[in-house]
Amino acid sequence: MRRTAIPEYFLLLLCFTFITSCSEQKESNETNKHANYFDPIINEEPYNLQLKLDKLEDGVLVMNIVLELGEDCFTISPHSEGDYTGKFHFAFEDNQMLKMSDSLIESPPSVEGIDPWEGGPVRYVKENTTYTQKLIITEEEDFEVSGIIQFTIEPRCTFEEIPFLISRKSGELRIEKISNKKC
Repeated sequence: MRRTAIPEYFLLLLCFTFITSCSEQKESNETNKHANYFDPIINEEPYNLQLKLDKLEDGVLVMNIVLELGEDCFTISPHSEGDYTGKFHFAFEDNQMLKMSDSLIESPPSVEGIDPWEGGPVRYVKENTTYTQKLIITEEEDFEVSGIIQFTIEPRCTFEEIPFLISRKSGELRIEKISNKKC
């Protein structure tokens, strides 16, 4: 019985194809890995909201709400006179642990304009703005206090509600947004 020899060039071609295929797969995986790492996460909302707590002294905190607005977006300042539906507002649930102190500070200050629908003065927030609120912790024990931030984002005209939680566990203070998206 005679064995049929496979020509050497055929074996070389087969090895070359295999090596090239593996190399292309590795480069593809490396490219995908880097693409996933470096691609920015695109926010579907025309704004971004960040929350931060700073401790001033024992029992005194500063809560910062940073509102970053998309191009041509705006909202109404909490310092606007009148009863505007959807002006920037935040509040805590009723609690005995955390109380607001002093006035809410808006930086930079909102710009006064004329409301095209009501005809009266209104303060518009048209640039990235930080809201600062001093808070007093009234109890020594651990706590969880929920709150909500509300505003209408224009010109989209959508009422936004962002729930958040401030907590102290084993002496560590935290603030975090709570997902309100329904599955």
